[in-house]
Amino acid sequence: LAEAYNNLAHALRRKGRIADAVESLERGLAARPDSAFTHANLGHVLKDLGRLDEAVALYRKALALKPDLAITHNNLIYALRLMAESSSSEVKAAADKFGAMVRSKADHFTAWNVRRDPAKRIRVGMVSGDFRTHVVARYLESFLGHIDRSRVEFAAYSNMATEDAATARLKPHFALWHKVAGHDDVRLAKLIHDDAVDILIDLAGHSAANRLPMFAIKPAPVQATWLGLFATTGVPGMDYIIADPYLVSGDEAQYFTEEVWPLDESWFCLNPPDVTIQPGPLPALANGTVTFGCFNNLVKMTDGAAALWARVLGAVPGSRLFLKTKQLSDEQVRQSTLDRFGVHGIGPERLVLEGHSPLPDYFAAYNRVDLALDPFPFHGATTSLDGLWMGVPVVTLRGDRMGAHLGESIAHAAGLGDWIADDEEGYVAMAVAMTSDLHRLAELRAGLRERVLASPLYDGARFARHFEDALRGMWQRACD
Repeated sequence: LAEAYNNLAHALRRKGRIADAVESLERGLAARPDSAFTHANLGHVLKDLGRLDEAVALYRKALALKPDLAITHNNLIYALRLMAESSSSEVKAAADKFGAMVRSKADHFTAWNVRRDPAKRIRVGMVSGDFRTHVVARYLESFLGHIDRSRVEFAAYSNMATEDAATARLKPHFALWHKVAGHDDVRLAKLIHDDAVDILIDLAGHSAANRLPMFAIKPAPVQATWLGLFATTGVPGMDYIIADPYLVSGDEAQYFTEEVWPLDESWFCLNPPDVTIQPGPLPALANGTVTFGCFNNLVKMTDGAAALWARVLGAVPGSRLFLKTKQLSDEQVRQSTLDRFGVHGIGPERLVLEGHSPLPDYFAAYNRVDLALDPFPFHGATTSLDGLWMGVPVVTLRGDRMGAHLGESIAHAAGLGDWIADDEEGYVAMAVAMTSDLHRLAELRAGLRERVLASPLYDGARFARHFEDALRGMWQRACD
């Protein structure tokens, strides 16, 4: 019974028993080799383990069996944009296939019951499954309270049944609030159309609980994507992808089906976390050993990143690497991570591996890190902002795609443009140079929280003005 193996694997994955989930799905495939869902789910679990090549092959097999499996299109695009070997054109090609699939199923609106007045108050709809305790809520809370309600009002379309304290904090910022998790695409599109939404914003991209197929119906005259995956949606009718001056550069706009609309200064603005943890003194001054760290999802630790981090450890004698993420709660995942560094001559004594922990413990763990190492080609985002808030700067590598420009965007907004390495040699040299003068690093750490709190990264009022201006610009163009 392949369905039972799928469900068992889902439960095991939720419990952090990832290797056991793989075994369950492999048994499911043996029972039913033609199950698209089992191929897709096995790919999803292998993606969690960083086995991206195998995950992509399984996703493609699933789509060959069932071409209209939207969530598998989403996961394929998600995995491709994590891989150094995949090009931006390959990611766009996968997104184009998704877009063609959803467009073929959608009869889209060609007229809207909105008044095209460039000076009016704009109604902006937001579609998300993350109006809850989630990083999306932290981004929204940072600026919604600073929006000029005479210029813009918001409507929420919540694609999640779960509500919590974060939901309660968000609701007062919205003029309309709809729970739409049970709505099919046509019903949801009609609701948005009837609400006379001027601009509709997707907050998920190809990540979980998205409603991208509904956007192909085009229930609002202007549609944009933001806060989701850092890649094109491929959806016809998605007019804009919101970026900033650094996230899309040069000729990279050709890899988006949307027009790139850059916010002034920064794409990022985060609400400070609701914890009382303060940045501690530089750990290396007390223990005499430099500790590098990365708290990103393990899927971002590509083989190239692991190899480069091993070079950093080799160049800084006695240093250690502290990795902390949910997958490392699994013993077999920890062992495979040790093995990945072992092939580069880095023994287990040089690694500290920890799994998930409650939020206060997660922030306290930054007080055991001297300097963070950004993964690539998909950089850290919220983890980097959390680290800066805890006084931990990040060495980042200049990239060639939207997800590989995150570190640049954050560094520039924080006034740390000199922490961006142009290539791998420069990355290693920067990590060595920044840890060779511990007193200088300690001085930076001591004032870093105040520095980033005064920057665009945590200035909600400043971000609100930029966001309003972007919305007004989109609406002005639609009216013109």
